[in-house]
Amino acid sequence: MSTPRPLRIGWYVHHRGAGHRMTAGSVIPLLDAEVTVFTSAAGPVASPHARTVHLPLDSTPAAAGPGAAPNHIGGSRTAHGRLHWAPTDSAGHTERLAAIAAWVAETRPQLFVVDVSAEIAAFVRLLGVPVVSFTLPGLRDDPAHRLAYELSDAVIAPWPEGVGPAAASVPADRLHRVGALSRFAPDPAGDRPAPDRPTAPEALVLHGAGGRGADPLDLAAAGLEAAGHPVRHLRDAGPAEVWAALRAAPLVLSHCGSNAVAEVAAARRPAILVPDARPHAEQEHLAEALTRAQLPCLVIAPAELARTDWATAHRTAAALNGADWQRWNDGGAASRIAELLQRLGAAAAAGPEQIGTAA
Repeated sequence: MSTPRPLRIGWYVHHRGAGHRMTAGSVIPLLDAEVTVFTSAAGPVASPHARTVHLPLDSTPAAAGPGAAPNHIGGSRTAHGRLHWAPTDSAGHTERLAAIAAWVAETRPQLFVVDVSAEIAAFVRLLGVPVVSFTLPGLRDDPAHRLAYELSDAVIAPWPEGVGPAAASVPADRLHRVGALSRFAPDPAGDRPAPDRPTAPEALVLHGAGGRGADPLDLAAAGLEAAGHPVRHLRDAGPAEVWAALRAAPLVLSHCGSNAVAEVAAARRPAILVPDARPHAEQEHLAEALTRAQLPCLVIAPAELARTDWATAHRTAAALNGADWQRWNDGGAASRIAELLQRLGAAAAAGPEQIGTAA
């Protein structure tokens, strides 16, 4: 009698920003499956719980950079506006897709998770593998996003039902709002300092890993300091240091990225959030949703930083009840994602006619 093969899942992790790697690292250990991660990010993503295949970057040659004459053969790098990035002058682009195709042909996975890339989602589905995509906040109604969502058997949104951003481009019957996901289990002490956790005297400035150019948090931090509130800047810290600093901080100053907000919420800390400029207005849309839900944060747009009354901003934000973050991050998102993937993978293994009913 033959032994059934274990569930085999591929997982694509976008290389920019730390949040995609953290999501994979939180969910993959909960899966009863052989998982292979594909990414251009440096270092292992979820080892020892997954094998990591490092893909070449799909950047174009320096000669084809700004100022070079555009090549319109093939519809330029967006395939006539139908994709986000499909360059015809990048060897890395071809090599990364070839590596995924070779693995699919050899492994025959039941499922492929894409976090995030419209092109990878479409390509893997064309290879005959069911796809699960992640969506993020922001305006994502362009043809490439719509294609990825429409090809996916499930689309995961890392925010809770009822209080998150809209996801109008995702087919409603395939959208799974799982709650915010962080590396850390929510702090049971809520917004009260635990006996072994003295509150730090300064606000914590939590810098992200995915931004470009000048950091508006530096201007916001300078405003707090000028108003008499000392700050501590946290950059490039390991998980243990981040978690200890978050739990001790009376107030957190942060960008409004999904991962940063999820970890502030896990620590149950009141926050001042500054939405950074990102593609698809991602952070602005998340900030609007948090404000609408009256969660314990004060949102200040970058254009307002120079004229903000920082003494009032500090007083207002610090008085918010951090325990209210429970509505955003209840600690169950990773388990919900793992359960969904196990169910879909099992349905795919049972037969192609089954997976459409398992979402």
